[in-house]
Amino acid sequence: MQSRRNTPWRIRALIAALVAGFSLSTPGLAAATPSADDFTPMDEYERMSIAQMEVELARVTAAKDDADIQLSIVGEELARAQQDLEDAQVRLAEAQEEANEAAQERDAARDQLASVAQTAYRSGSGSLDRFAPYLQTDGLAEVQRKAAILDKFSHDTDFQLQQVVALDQVARGLEEQAKESEAQVSAAKVEVEQREQLAQTAAIAAENQVTEVQQRRTALIAQLAERRNVLIAEEEARQERIQAEQRRRQEAAERARVEREQQQVAQAEARRQAEAAAQAEANRQQSAERDQRPATPAPAPKPTPPSNSSRGAAVVAWAETKLGVPYVWGGNGYLGYDCSGLAQNAWASQGVRLPRVAADQYWATRRVAISDLQPGDLVFWGRGGGTAEIYHVAIYAGNGQMIEAPRPGLNVKYSPLRYQNLLPYGGRP
Repeated sequence: MQSRRNTPWRIRALIAALVAGFSLSTPGLAAATPSADDFTPMDEYERMSIAQMEVELARVTAAKDDADIQLSIVGEELARAQQDLEDAQVRLAEAQEEANEAAQERDAARDQLASVAQTAYRSGSGSLDRFAPYLQTDGLAEVQRKAAILDKFSHDTDFQLQQVVALDQVARGLEEQAKESEAQVSAAKVEVEQREQLAQTAAIAAENQVTEVQQRRTALIAQLAERRNVLIAEEEARQERIQAEQRRRQEAAERARVEREQQQVAQAEARRQAEAAAQAEANRQQSAERDQRPATPAPAPKPTPPSNSSRGAAVVAWAETKLGVPYVWGGNGYLGYDCSGLAQNAWASQGVRLPRVAADQYWATRRVAISDLQPGDLVFWGRGGGTAEIYHVAIYAGNGQMIEAPRPGLNVKYSPLRYQNLLPYGGRP
């Protein structure tokens, strides 16, 4: 199966990138998160100023956030590969069933033709040798080259011969389709194996990255404590307060971004509707003047996506029953869930079929502003808050809370709605 996303060379490149370390620029800093080769040795920390050490500490801390994002992306790609394999297996089963049915119809028609041939032989109207090409599977391929034989049969026999030929062509075509589907399944299995290998490599790389970040952070805090002549525990508490304040400011900035983008979209839509309404009113007035009759009132504007309050509440209730279930790579309910598997199964509990991965779920649902979210709506995250690389989905539960399958190593849980990389519009199935 040809894949538009996952060629072996790209998989090798992704593995190399993951092993080398995750890199994402920290907001407000010009430099990207350093790789392992850029790490400053302990004996060089003393030559750094306090300000430089604090900047370095912020960069080291940000590396873990990018590792989480990268893990989510790899997990979604694994889920997509698994879904492609399931789809290919379904197509193979259908193709095999159709091929078997066609072969049975062809064999039944061949048996009927054999009966006609036996009758003709007994009545002395001809030799069975004339019928041989039509009574054997291999001989059917020679039918067109032996068309002259058809003149020796009656109209009924001719019809039966043509029916056998046609059914054989259909059966052969469906058998070829089944072989193609089988090849697609084999390719999809290879793809899943490669994605599973990539996921395992990503998890190991992320674990190593976190360990290295923690070690580096500990060393930096120790040096800062020494410079300030305070206890390490005091410096640790101070850094926790600094990071909490940074997260608060960053979250406020991201929330302002979401609100700003929603306002821009709302203003553009309001202008579009006003222009459309004005044009429609002008057209009605012109039509009324021509017809010398009063203009009819303008139709009401299109409503926003209808409320899903009852189903949405049931979706949240179903998701609550999965609290504590572990995150599983590509999980769709057997041993656990990944983020999109949880969302898909939650809505499937209400008879709503959603695609398998987060990006497809976003495009399969109706847009609803974050400020208008209702319980059961889906919320999405993408690189930089855009739709080009959607990597996570969660179920909005109301009151600024959501239920999500966060990442490997964590369980399904309630979380506050995060605005970092949040798309400005959620999805309502």
